[in-house]
Amino acid sequence: MVREHWVYNNVARIPYRCNTIGQGINEACSCAVNLNLSSFAEDGINMKGNVTCSTTWNFQSAFFFSGTIITTIGYGNIVPSNETSRAFCIIYALVGIPLFAIMFSGLGEVISNFLSKLSSHVDKLDTKPWIKNFLIYFIFGLFGFTLFCCIPAAIFSIVEKWPYTVSLYFTVITLTTIGFGDYVIGENPDIDYIPLYRIMVYLWMLFGFAFMATFVQFTSERLRQRAKSRKDRRRQKKVHQIKTETTPEDSSNLTEQEGSNH
Repeated sequence: MVREHWVYNNVARIPYRCNTIGQGINEACSCAVNLNLSSFAEDGINMKGNVTCSTTWNFQSAFFFSGTIITTIGYGNIVPSNETSRAFCIIYALVGIPLFAIMFSGLGEVISNFLSKLSSHVDKLDTKPWIKNFLIYFIFGLFGFTLFCCIPAAIFSIVEKWPYTVSLYFTVITLTTIGFGDYVIGENPDIDYIPLYRIMVYLWMLFGFAFMATFVQFTSERLRQRAKSRKDRRRQKKVHQIKTETTPEDSSNLTEQEGSNH
């Protein structure tokens, strides 16, 4: 009701004023409309689409907004509108992000145990190391991409009425914490969302983040171990080469020298 009254007093009556004064000030009136509409964004109201104040801040929206803060996504579709809420967001982010990281590590440990079991089975195969690594990355990567990107994208395509490519784009941008904000779930006023929709999406985000972080960490550790094993093989090869190049006379002289030192 407040928004409708504001629009009527500040926007809806501008064209009437322009017509009464004359066509010479159409550009000035258009500029005034743009200025008035821009103040919606300053008040934390998204003007993209037909969004009403009743759906901007409710429990589901606030819950989803708090989740985008501690996960550092920050879509930008809903923002704090005054100094008090901005100050609270600062405190909430400084406290919530470290706590989320602790919980996040717990979820990552569960996925890491599953990945360790998979890698142990693959390492038992009698094949080249690069083939083993490829199998691990392919199996786990395909499994995670299907579970956390492809399937949720199909669900978002049905619920949000987006093209599948847009839904897949949204899932990847979200799970990589880029969060452009050009596509956000639960923003279509023509769709009657279930009350737990955004909460379920937030849970998907948590497990998706845990998978992405675990996969990146596992890949880094695997590459580090591979580099270390290569370095050890080179060292062993160099030591073996030195031993083979040493003659029996040199070894006997070295033995006599060591005996004299004692």
